[in-house]
Amino acid sequence: MLEYPTLRGRYVSLEELAPEHVDDLVVAAADRSTFGFTHVPTDRESMVQYVSTLRANRAAGRDLPFVQRAIGVGGSPIVGC
Repeated sequence: MLEYPTLRGRYVSLEELAPEHVDDLVVAAADRSTFGFTHVPTDRESMVQYVSTLRANRAAGRDLPFVQRAIGVGGSPIVGC
């Protein structure tokens, strides 16, 4: 299985996607202004399935999913995956 690199830029850091990110991702999905043409789950149940699928794909060696965390913004919120 691939190892997760540490990826940190000026405005965003990328972290390994984990089940504990689900609630923050649902909050981030409420603002669709930046991804209107991309499928993004908007309710908790759908987000749990989405995250589970991405993590299963990672376990199978197909994906390396990350969450995106804003840097320099109050609380360093999760802003997507």
